[in-house]
This record gives sequence, structure tokens and C-alpha cells, in this order.
Amino acid sequence: MILYVNTTGHILHAFVNGKLVGSEYAPNGGFSFVFEKNIELQAGRNNISLLSATVGLKNYGPYYELMPAGIVGGPVQLIGSNNDTIDLSTNKWSYKIGLLGEKEQMQLDNSTWNKGGIPTKTPFTWYKTTFQAPLGSEAVVVDLLGMGKGAAWVNGQSIGRFWPNYTASYDGCHPCDYRGSFQSDACQTGCGEPAQRWYHVPRSFLKSGEPNSLVLFEEAGGDPSRVNFKQ
Repeated sequence: MILYVNTTGHILHAFVNGKLVGSEYAPNGGFSFVFEKNIELQAGRNNISLLSATVGLKNYGPYYELMPAGIVGGPVQLIGSNNDTIDLSTNKWSYKIGLLGEKEQMQLDNSTWNKGGIPTKTPFTWYKTTFQAPLGSEAVVVDLLGMGKGAAWVNGQSIGRFWPNYTASYDGCHPCDYRGSFQSDACQTGCGEPAQRWYHVPRSFLKSGEPNSLVLFEEAGGDPSRVNFKQ
């Protein structure tokens, strides 16, 4: 059985009976894409949950407020081995926005956490650690290269969203040479690398001489043991 979802972006995570069965995002900065994944259904009632996420919205040009984002009209279908199709688009769907962790304010110091081993490569996981602020007055950054995609907070203050596992194409970085006619891709750098790995932590967010908290929400699966601070 194939779960088929047509969406206008930007990211889709699909769950069947509470288990993540697959994730996909629009390639090359596009918006619309089709999610297709082989799934197994149990006898009787099954529950399909679709988490649609946006990574920014269009903010220029005419009628940009009318640009669709998410699962707008679908279709959402189940396709059998003989191409028998069940259209779920008009089924009764419930709708919820946001994350439970945001609602419970997991980024704040008074939230409740479980201590134990650090799970890695586990999507939809919240992590928390404490650290001492680097000495001095130089700018502080946190290296999130080991993470996949998510959001970060220092002492309850957001320092932004991260997506290090979304990397540029490995093609296009040739030996640098500006001679000849203009070429927009001349002397390109950063092929195969993420757009950003270092995230600024304002000194005003940090507390000197006492523990500081770093909270990470990991959406795609990462390794927080590789996270570190630098000046």
C-alpha cells in the first residue's frame, strides 16, 4: 500500500498509527511536491497523521498573501498493488497547529525533563543541556553542524531555526578563474556544505558564573554530542 500526498510545501512528515513512516521536503527551493511511501496498515481502524511544516513564506510580489502552503486540497490517497485508489481527501480530518513542546514551553528552565542517555538520529526529540558562558567579551557562537533540522534556545531565548543537513549541491565548485565571459557560477564555494552551521548567541542572553541552558528541538534527527560553543 502506498500513501500518496500532494502538497504545496515545504516539508511533510507522515505518521501511520503513531509511527513516523517518512519525511520529504521540496527540492531546489520549490514549493509543490509529491510524497509517496510504502506503508503497512493493520486490520480494522488506522490513523494517518500528516505534519506539514513551512520554512518561511513569500513576502514580495503581487498577491503573495494568496500563495498556498501546506496540504491544500491534496489529494491524499492510498494506492494498492493493483492501482486501486482510495481518496482520503474528503475524509473527516482533525487539525492542530504548533508543537506540544512549544505549548508546554520546553525551552524554559522550569520545564520538566527526563535524564538519561542521549538518543541520536531520532526525529522529533527535545534536548537540553547546561554550560558555562565562555569568559571574555568576544562574540559567542554555537556550532550546530551535527544536528539535522530544528530550533534552538539559550536560557529560554530563541537564537533561530537550524537546518544543517540541507546542503548545497556538490556540483559547481570549479577552480576559480574569472577570465573570459561572465559566468554567474564562477568561483563558487561551499558546495556540499550547509548554508549555516554557526549561530550567534548574544552575550546579553548569557549568565556569567552560573549554568546556562541550551534547548534544541530536533525535527529530522541529529547528534547533539557534536554541538559546541566557540568565541
